[in-house]
Amino acid sequence: MGEDSRSRKARLQQVLSQICDKMNLQNLSLRYHNAAMAYATRAGDHDLQYRCLLSKMNFSGDQRLKTAIELVHVAANLDQQASFEAKFILAQEKIRAKDFVGAKWDLISMLASKGHEKLDAEEQRSFYQTLITVYKTIERLRMLPNADERLKMKINEKVADSLYETGFCEISLEYYKQMLTYAWQTEDKIKALVSVAETAKELDRYEEAFNCFTEVENLENTLNICSAKKADTSLCIANVAANIHSFTPKEVLEFFRKSECLAIYNHQKKTLYENMVAYMDKNDVGEDLRVEIEAKLVCLSNDPEDDDRKSESDEGNDENFVDEWDDLSDTQILARCHEEANRHSMEERIRSEKDKKINLYGETRMHEAARGSDTHYLKMLIDMGYNINARDEGGWTPLHEAVGALKFENVRILVGHGANLDLRSNEGTLSADGERTDSGGLTPLMEACDRGATAIVDLLLGFGANVAIKNCDDWTALDFFRNAMKMGMVEDDVMEEAKRLISIMETRLIEVNIAINAEPPPKKLKLNDKTKPKIHSSAASGKILDPNVSNLQEYRKTMNVVGRGTTHDRINVLLNGLDTDDLFDEDEEDEIWHTRHSSPTLDDALIGVDDFTGFPSPHRASSSFSTSSLPPLLNKQRIARTESAKKAPQVTKNFSTDFCDELSHRSGSTLLPEPFVTPELGQNKRSRLRVKRNIEEDSDDDIVISCPVVRKTQAGNISNIELQPSKCCSMGNAGVFSNLQESKTPSSSSFVSSSIKNQIFIKIIMMKDDGAHLKTKGMPFASSCFIGDIRKRCKEELKGDVEYTSMIICHDDCELSDDTPIELVLADDKTLKCIISGWAKPSAAQIYAKRTKRLMANVLHAFVESTSGSLDLREMNIGQDDAVCSAVEVLQSNLLELYLDGNSLSTSFIDLVSKILRHLTLLNLPCCALKSKHLRELIGDYSVCDALTKLDLSYNNLSDNGSDHLATFISLCPNLIDLKLVSCNISRSATNCLILQIKKIISLELLDLSFNSEINSNHASEIIQACKSLKYLDLSCTAVSKIDILPGEEKKLEVLKLPLNSLHNPDYIIQWSLTCCPNMLLLDLSATTVVPSVVELCLKIKANKMPFTTVFLADCSLLEANPEEIVDILKAALITSSTVRFQFSNKFRRKIEELLPDSYKFCLK
Repeated sequence: MGEDSRSRKARLQQVLSQICDKMNLQNLSLRYHNAAMAYATRAGDHDLQYRCLLSKMNFSGDQRLKTAIELVHVAANLDQQASFEAKFILAQEKIRAKDFVGAKWDLISMLASKGHEKLDAEEQRSFYQTLITVYKTIERLRMLPNADERLKMKINEKVADSLYETGFCEISLEYYKQMLTYAWQTEDKIKALVSVAETAKELDRYEEAFNCFTEVENLENTLNICSAKKADTSLCIANVAANIHSFTPKEVLEFFRKSECLAIYNHQKKTLYENMVAYMDKNDVGEDLRVEIEAKLVCLSNDPEDDDRKSESDEGNDENFVDEWDDLSDTQILARCHEEANRHSMEERIRSEKDKKINLYGETRMHEAARGSDTHYLKMLIDMGYNINARDEGGWTPLHEAVGALKFENVRILVGHGANLDLRSNEGTLSADGERTDSGGLTPLMEACDRGATAIVDLLLGFGANVAIKNCDDWTALDFFRNAMKMGMVEDDVMEEAKRLISIMETRLIEVNIAINAEPPPKKLKLNDKTKPKIHSSAASGKILDPNVSNLQEYRKTMNVVGRGTTHDRINVLLNGLDTDDLFDEDEEDEIWHTRHSSPTLDDALIGVDDFTGFPSPHRASSSFSTSSLPPLLNKQRIARTESAKKAPQVTKNFSTDFCDELSHRSGSTLLPEPFVTPELGQNKRSRLRVKRNIEEDSDDDIVISCPVVRKTQAGNISNIELQPSKCCSMGNAGVFSNLQESKTPSSSSFVSSSIKNQIFIKIIMMKDDGAHLKTKGMPFASSCFIGDIRKRCKEELKGDVEYTSMIICHDDCELSDDTPIELVLADDKTLKCIISGWAKPSAAQIYAKRTKRLMANVLHAFVESTSGSLDLREMNIGQDDAVCSAVEVLQSNLLELYLDGNSLSTSFIDLVSKILRHLTLLNLPCCALKSKHLRELIGDYSVCDALTKLDLSYNNLSDNGSDHLATFISLCPNLIDLKLVSCNISRSATNCLILQIKKIISLELLDLSFNSEINSNHASEIIQACKSLKYLDLSCTAVSKIDILPGEEKKLEVLKLPLNSLHNPDYIIQWSLTCCPNMLLLDLSATTVVPSVVELCLKIKANKMPFTTVFLADCSLLEANPEEIVDILKAALITSSTVRFQFSNKFRRKIEELLPDSYKFCLK
């Protein structure tokens, strides 16, 4: 049995522990187990440790889950079979703890790794059955919140039946009880009670089974039920009573006699007599009765069997409930588990690559997600623990990336999760022609200011971004913002907001004594300091994209729409024979900049071509204009595109400056037609290119082909885009364009003739950019209105329903600019399309503002400030406001803390809280007029609130002698750290159940049960003994009179409050508190029965013992009766090293100070 005598002894002790456990000698069993386990741990005998822990699983009670976790750790040192057996045991214990999701993933992990194949045949069958049961249970519990009462009863019955069949009787009993709560009809109640009773009997809970069977008997007496069924119920009562020790043999035999009188069929009588004989074998019953019963058994055995089973047929009258999960075969469910395992494996792979560099620029997945459009992916990386402040080789962080891509929602997510707002980059940015625009050292705020992104600037300032930081050119964020405004990067409609932000930054600079420059300091860049730019490795490699060709194509289409398609022969000549649509690729829209070998641009091809009137018309251009007469670039492109597809994805760009000039002169107008800009391309006002070292082998003649720079409003409204001169254009073209730019677009109202009053009805189809339909709305407009007026109406219509980044008004797939008269566009078909990009659900604040009948500014402000996961609605009278409910429902996935103090909550609001409760870490519901029945609604489907650490239900009337909803609710919060139940009027029966559950919360640090009259001394002692982590305990104004804890084990208590209690032995309480609680900081005994001797006791114990402890002794009548005695004690016992301070009532303190020398007053607070 072992290598030496100590090993053999330990193994014998382990066997003895199992034997004692079978004999119900729990204390002796635990002693042998501890001895064997101690040797195994000391000797590193993992096999013995494994055996000991397996034995402990049978008698560890509430510690079974903890023991199973230890078993997995020990089994990791043994063979694979033991390891997977331990994992299977852990999954089973999680099921018993109702952690079905955790158990499912443990089982699926074993399934994916084929670890279940290491189990023996019987365990493999059990493994499959357990996995299928858990999967069905999770799916069925998801149906509960939306089910009606009867369906909830059926679902709970299904869950309980499946768990019972798999061997989890303890959990099935809970769901049978839940089934009983939803049973309203008498037949349903009987069925639920029988299930509860049979399961309780299986678990040897005979008293509970007896009560249930008795209630079944009472209900059956109210119905017209056959005598055979009543006999069966009576027989069950007698059998259960025989196992209850509180019944005397006489009482048990009386139950058997009653059952005998009701028995009809032979099988009932035979079962009855057999049970009576078994009971008489165990108890001292007269021999005559035994002989009588045995004789009756003999007679029954000689009689032929009667066909009396028909009585059981009535049990099948109720149709079996079948749901969708019953229709799935075991194979189908296992296939689904395999799919989830693969998805879980993918997530694990992403988690394993945390902070790993994914390209040559040193970027992580976080950088990639920050500039992308998938907010769910970004949140997932954050939840997986990715470094939110990771820096690439250029010092750029994910927050820099989000700001650079103008992804407002990504910026909000990053700063909301604690991203560093003040990290500076090592690199700077490049202009459109590849020249450096600054010397580097940019913070995210500087970059947002440089781009004129007012919304992002406002967000960063709101989260406390430092405005005093300077970059390598000594520019502050304010300098960048002013420069952006000067360069036209900020639109007129957000100019007031921009001025407000400038004022905020100026104020903050003044507060830190930094001088505000009228003009930014000169940059430290060298002339012609160019660095060859690098694109991100994630950028797709695409075709050479000449923006001027794109502009020509869009110009031609727009002129055709307005009826001037044949006016400008120059366009038709140059583009004749070219499949220009093929020059564009929609997949490239996320990257504006592309590095390519140099080639002449279209501007170069047009140099020297001044007279366009000699070119043929578009109808004969293809035949009369030879390819040899084309400039080299166009000729080359023509040949390359001859056989390409004629239809390609339409990607639009801005008009080139030279053709904008042509447009203005020919049309006689300074208004520019609006370009149709894709959302991704339209976001960048000036593409930020990183100055990185040349990692790849690029040729020296690489150039950057860029589209003209645009400026647009922060809201992403594409219709408000204005062209900016591209630095890649020739000087002449730039000059012409600058003249155009100086002329502002007049407002649409200036074109409206006051004499026109005709109305037209327009049907507007509102849809997302992916084609999904949102709504169709018919609206009347003045016939003289402009597209800008229609855009404003669409914005009002969508306000509060959706959020979006840009809006496009289209007719026949052609985008319309705001200054386009509606009469010019619409003919017979009065239909327009409103296409929005960047669609997202509205925020909670928007929903509240849209739906509320009475807008309250404080509530609106609370929703605006809720982005960090905390929603504070204290004392706002919102309990009956449906608009608040709708707004909170939007936040439920991101909400972590919810404060509802002082609100009388409606039933619908409480139901909403129950839905989001499982995600919360803090829930404050004091003074909310809650009752015990409301707690039942919060309990919901009995799922565990693992995340909840702080709970406050104070000042609610939770008294209900007929329920234990409070204790049940607390039992579902196993990780509570802070629990407050002040003045909840808890009944005596509920108090006992509550204390039992509180004792199980091992993480509890703060507990406030003050002003509950049923909390007594025994409860106080039990809490202090069981809650090892408790630091703060308030038992003010309760029934606590003493603390019966023997000195010895040290406690972590730092604050103990016992005011307004009649204490029988306050001296012992003080001695225990200051001796056994070495960290005690505050002991409150105000308004109690303490006497002057406690002062001397405190001084003696705390003579030189840290830390400092404050003892509250205010309003103690026995102590304040003789101030001279207190003064004498202080003079005799107080020393300078004393670490105790006393706080008396003000009046009594003044008396003491009058009698006490100044050198002693330091002990008074």
